[in-house]
Amino acid sequence: MEKFKNVWLQMNSVRIGSIIQDLEQERFKSSYPGAPSIAVVLSLFKGCLGEIEKLQKENDDLKTKQGS
Repeated sequence: MEKFKNVWLQMNSVRIGSIIQDLEQERFKSSYPGAPSIAVVLSLFKGCLGEIEKLQKENDDLKTKQGS
């Protein structure tokens, strides 16, 4: 599991890792017609994590600029 900079993500990193692992396992199982696309859910989840990290970096950069 990657090391997050965001405090909320750090506090929930075990849960996040578990969710990602579960989704990856389900993605490889056989699917049935009409089943939700696990690959899409996994992609969106990872995208959300990336967006939170991006916003955290922007926030940190703004705090640094204000302190200068």
